[in-house]
Amino acid sequence: MKKFGVIFLAVVIVLASLLPNFLLLPKNTYQKVVYAESIEDEFYTETAVDLISINPSSVSSATIETEKAPFDEKTKTRMPGSIITPNADDYGQISGTSFATNAFSPTSEQSVFLWIYLIDALKFRLTISILDNASSTLTWSFNENRIEEMGPGWKLFELRLKDLQTEDDYSTKVYQFIRIKYVSYLEDFADDPDYQPYDIRTNERLSFYHVFLDKNAENSVNSGNIYNLDRVNYKYNDNFLADKTVFKGDKMQILSPSVIFEYLYIGKYDLSNLSVVGKYEWRILVSGPNSSDWSEIEFGDTISFSMLGFYRLSVQIYENSALSDRRIFNVEFDVYSQELSLGRFVTGTSYKIKNNENITIRFKLNSGIELQSELSVEMSNNNANVKSYYIEDDYLYVTIEPVSNGSSKLEISAEAKSQNNTKIVTCVSEATITIDKGQGNDLFMIILWVSFACFCIGITIYLLISVVKARDVDVK
Repeated sequence: MKKFGVIFLAVVIVLASLLPNFLLLPKNTYQKVVYAESIEDEFYTETAVDLISINPSSVSSATIETEKAPFDEKTKTRMPGSIITPNADDYGQISGTSFATNAFSPTSEQSVFLWIYLIDALKFRLTISILDNASSTLTWSFNENRIEEMGPGWKLFELRLKDLQTEDDYSTKVYQFIRIKYVSYLEDFADDPDYQPYDIRTNERLSFYHVFLDKNAENSVNSGNIYNLDRVNYKYNDNFLADKTVFKGDKMQILSPSVIFEYLYIGKYDLSNLSVVGKYEWRILVSGPNSSDWSEIEFGDTISFSMLGFYRLSVQIYENSALSDRRIFNVEFDVYSQELSLGRFVTGTSYKIKNNENITIRFKLNSGIELQSELSVEMSNNNANVKSYYIEDDYLYVTIEPVSNGSSKLEISAEAKSQNNTKIVTCVSEATITIDKGQGNDLFMIILWVSFACFCIGITIYLLISVVKARDVDVK
C-alpha cells in the first residue's frame, strides 16, 4: 500500500512538471501575421540604418523642403519629414553634389535605399556614388535609356553592393558621403566641335528623401528603381455633387480645386488648393444637354443650369513637358438637372391598403434643397388618415391608417429653395392610396350564404312533399 502511494506521488509530480509545457504549447502553434502599414515597411526592416534621416537638419548646396515627401499609397498620406533638393542649373542639371551621411561600412548582402524624384527632362543620366574620406568611391550609373523608361516622379531606388565590379574591400572602409549627378547625355560631347549644350529650361528640380542601409530587397534583381509611385493620387471631396443632381435654374461656382478634391498630389506637388502650380495647368470644361460642344471656364466662374437634362463637367490637368503640353489627368462628372422637388417616393407613387392594416410609406428627401417652411403631410380626403410621420437619415416615414373604402392622395408639401439658388417655390409631392377594407366582400358572403340556405330549405320542403305524396298521406 505504501509502495502504491509512492508510485502515485511520482506520477503526480511528473504530470505537474509537464503541465506548463502543454499549457504553453498552443502559443507556439500560431504565427503572428504582421501587415505592412506603409510602403517603406517592406524595405525598411529592423536591421536598417539611417544614412540621411527623414528629418535632415542642415545641408549645403541644397534646399530642405517640407510638405513634399512621397505620397504613401497605403496610408493615403504624405510620408513624414522633409526632402532634399540639390541646387541645379536652369535646365535641372546637377553636376555632382555631395551630402554627408552617418558613417557606415556595408557588406555584399546590403543595399543603399533612397527615394528619388526624377524630373521630366530629355536624355538625362543619373549617377549615385558613396565615398569615404580617402579615395574609395562606389558608383551606380543609370544611362539615359533607363532613366527614360523609369519616367518622372517618385521612385524608390535600391543600390546593391553585390552589383559593383570593384576590387575594393568596401566592408573594411567607412563611408560618410553620398554624391548625386544628374545631367544630359550631351555633356559627353562637350569636346566635340559641334557640341551644343542642353537648352530646355525647367522649374522642376530633382529631389531625394530618406537614405538608409539595409539588407537586399527580396524581390529585386539588379540595382535601380524597385518601387514606382503613381504620378497622380487623389480623393474626391464627399460634399462635391454628392447626389450628382442639381435643379433647373441653379448657379454654381467652383472657387478652387479643394471644392472637388479632398487631396490631389502630382509628384511632389499638392494641387488641391492651387489653381496653377509650376508646370501644371488646370482646365475645366462644361457641356449642356443635347450638346457636344464644350465651354471652358475658370475657377470662380458661374455655371448656370438653365435646362433640364444631363450636363457634363470635365476637370483636366495639363503638364508643360519638355517637348509639348500633355494632359496627364482627367475626370468627368455627369450632373442631372431636374425640376426642384422635395424628393421622391422610394417605391413609387401608387399604394394599396387591404383590410384594416396600416402601411408605412418611405419618402427620400432631396439633399440639395433647403426647406423654408415646415413639412405638411396630409391626406386629400377622409378615406384615410395620417397616423404619424417622422424624419430619419434624410428619409420621411409616413404611417397611414384606412378609414373607408375608396382612394385618397398623400400630399407632402413645403416651401423650399435649392442650395444653389435663392428663388423660393412651393413644392408638392403626391402618391395615390387605394383603400380596400373588405366590407364589400363580407356582405357578398352573407348574401351568398342566405341564398344557399333558402335553396336548401326549398329542396327539403320539396323532398318532404314528395315523400308524403308517395305514401298517400294528406298534408294539412
